[in-house]
Amino acid sequence: MLGQGSVNGIDALGRFSPAQYGEGTRERIRHSYGIPTDALVLGFVGRIVCDKGLRELIQAWRGLRERFPLLHLLPVGIFEPQDPLPPADEALLRSDPRVHLAGWRTDIPEHLTAMDLFANPSYREGFGVANLEASAMGLPVVATTIPGCVDSVQNGITGTLVPPREALALEETLAAYLLDPSLRRKHGQAGRARVLAHFRPETLSREVEGMYRGLAKRKESPPPTPVTPCQS
Repeated sequence: MLGQGSVNGIDALGRFSPAQYGEGTRERIRHSYGIPTDALVLGFVGRIVCDKGLRELIQAWRGLRERFPLLHLLPVGIFEPQDPLPPADEALLRSDPRVHLAGWRTDIPEHLTAMDLFANPSYREGFGVANLEASAMGLPVVATTIPGCVDSVQNGITGTLVPPREALALEETLAAYLLDPSLRRKHGQAGRARVLAHFRPETLSREVEGMYRGLAKRKESPPPTPVTPCQS
């Protein structure tokens, strides 16, 4: 793995920079879904399938929506027939007036501005790029203790990691953030700082360049002197 990981880096000074989007972007996205400006928004970006932990997220949502009357859920992604949710779970997502299905989108950073907290309760990840994109936009991330997420989220610093398939742990962790704006802000700021320090494309380019320079030096080095066998 090069550096801290990530495939192509995160454009944290451009596309995934909160400074690129004014408060009007947050209000515009929320207005487009009928989300009040004073609402708390829990977001998710990814395929809406069981493998992404949506069953646990929905179970957590059932409890959270009762505890937090101003909370709304904004999943960005599409349903896939290869790994469908149970019919009751899909029906809840489609019928709950406080759940806003965004579908497939290209304006991911704009949607991240509308969120206050990001959840990724996935069962498996390559690296967890969506976590880094959320961090770059200043969001605290709640993810799972799986390969990829443990690399893209610093537990207790840029977010919190919970065991996969544990809906109650997910609910309680999300609730802790919803109750504490200062914790959301602290972990969101730390997440953005980490992306800027370790996951920008320029950082990855330097790592790749260093790797190739090292390989070139090894190739240019003279071969080792052969060992003369002992004469009996």
